[in-house]
Amino acid sequence: EPQRTTFEPEREIGAHVARSAKLAIGMRAAALIEPGQSVIFDSSSTVLEAAKVIAERDVPLTVCTNDLATATVLARSDRLQVVVLGGTTRRGSLTMIGDPGLSFLHRLHADVAFIGIHSLVGGRLSETSIDLAAMKQRMIASAARTIVLADSSKFRHPAFCDVCSAGDVHTIITDSGIGAADRERLAEAGVELLITDLA
Repeated sequence: EPQRTTFEPEREIGAHVARSAKLAIGMRAAALIEPGQSVIFDSSSTVLEAAKVIAERDVPLTVCTNDLATATVLARSDRLQVVVLGGTTRRGSLTMIGDPGLSFLHRLHADVAFIGIHSLVGGRLSETSIDLAAMKQRMIASAARTIVLADSSKFRHPAFCDVCSAGDVHTIITDSGIGAADRERLAEAGVELLITDLA
């Protein structure tokens, strides 16, 4: 991956990067959800894996997403009430950004938000574009508990625009490839760190 702060792999390629880690993280995240909750699903290949597991569990939830692929997966379950945020799709992507979705999030009070992130370096969450960062900021503000799903490759290089500090989220789920320095930094920030086993 080039060390450019605005670089993003194509969606199909990104879905296969750290594939086993994303599957494990998605399963761990899905296990945290309880029947009857309201859950925001960010646009992310790792969050999509959590959505797949939740749709198969067939538990009653109200779910909200800005990703067309995630919405399609969630809509497979008759037990899920699916709210799709409006907006404009990013070029070459199924992610919706901007209004009306951004404004609509301001009115929501969800129990949980599953957030994907391009980078988690130096105790800062960052994204490749200002529009993406704004959407994630609003999702975090709209949820009582924010759970970040990020494989250990996200701890290497910063991205273009800050979303928030690690201390502004509640839980980070990652894999065992995360380094000791990052573990210590997150502990100091008071973040719950859940490590999935890739063995």
